[in-house]
Amino acid sequence: AAVGVLIVVSLFLGFHTYLVLTNQTTPEFMDNGDDRAHAWTRWEAWRSPYDLGWSENISEVFGPSWSLLWLLLPCLAKPPRGDGSEFRPCLPPRCPRLPFVAKCCG
Repeated sequence: AAVGVLIVVSLFLGFHTYLVLTNQTTPEFMDNGDDRAHAWTRWEAWRSPYDLGWSENISEVFGPSWSLLWLLLPCLAKPPRGDGSEFRPCLPPRCPRLPFVAKCCG
């Protein structure tokens, strides 16, 4: 039973790490599924509308001072930028992270 729980928690952690790194919520991920699949079948780069790159995405979610100190003493961390209703636009789509798989990078 413990192995099953470990597998489920690992999948949950992996999926939500992906969401943070791509700056998406679960509903956005579900809504973007058709666009993402359509782009991938045409070997085109696809990007979340709010994806700013891994480092900036982490900063958008956890605030500008994310670090080990933030995990230990969150009261010392700076709050995230913005007001929660306005967001910075993403960078234009670029080649997928696995260029040896995608024809668009050739």
